[in-house]
Amino acid sequence: MNADLFLSALRSRVIVPDDEFQEYLEKAEFRHFNKNEHLFRQGDIPRFSSFITKGCIRTYYISDDGSERTTLFAEEGYWTGDLDSMRSGKATQMNIQAMEDTDVITFSREKWEWGYEKFEWKRTVHAMGQQRRAAKLAEHLGRLLTDTPESNYLRLQQERPKLMQRVAQYHIASYLGVSPETLSRIRKKLSGS
Repeated sequence: MNADLFLSALRSRVIVPDDEFQEYLEKAEFRHFNKNEHLFRQGDIPRFSSFITKGCIRTYYISDDGSERTTLFAEEGYWTGDLDSMRSGKATQMNIQAMEDTDVITFSREKWEWGYEKFEWKRTVHAMGQQRRAAKLAEHLGRLLTDTPESNYLRLQQERPKLMQRVAQYHIASYLGVSPETLSRIRKKLSGS
C-alpha cells in the first residue's frame, strides 16, 4: 500500500521529518475492506483509527425506528473512525462502512497514543483535524436546518462532484436528510432546468 498520500496529507498541515514519519508509519497496519464491509458497528469498541488511501467510507447512525442517517462521507485523504470510543474503550454509537473497495492505514489505540505522546506534529495534526471536522459537521447540520434540500444537493454536487458518482443516491438522500423519492424529484427538476 502506498503511503505517499498519507505523508502528503500530514505535510499539508505541518512539517513532518522523514525519519519521524518512517518511525510513525512502522506502527501502522494496512487493511483492506471490501465494498459494503463495516469497519465497525454500533455497540462495538473500535480497535483502530483509519486514514483512507483508496476508496470511500460512510459514517451513519441508526434511529430507534431502524432507519439509517448518514452523517459523513470520507474519501481518499480523510481520517475516519470513532476516536473517542477507541481511546475510552466505550462502545460506539456509529456505524462505519466501506462504500467501495477501500484501503486504509490504521493505528490501534496503543499505537495512536504512542504517536500522540512522541511527536509534537501528531498533536498539532490531531488538533487541526478535530477542529476542521467539528466545523464541517456544524456547517452541515446548520445547512440541513436552514437551507432547502435543493440548495444542499446543489452545494454537495458542486463541492464534491466525484462523491456523487461513487455513492448510491439513497445514501446521498440520507446525508441530505431527505427521502430517496424527494432526492429523485430534486434531480429530475434540476435536469429539466
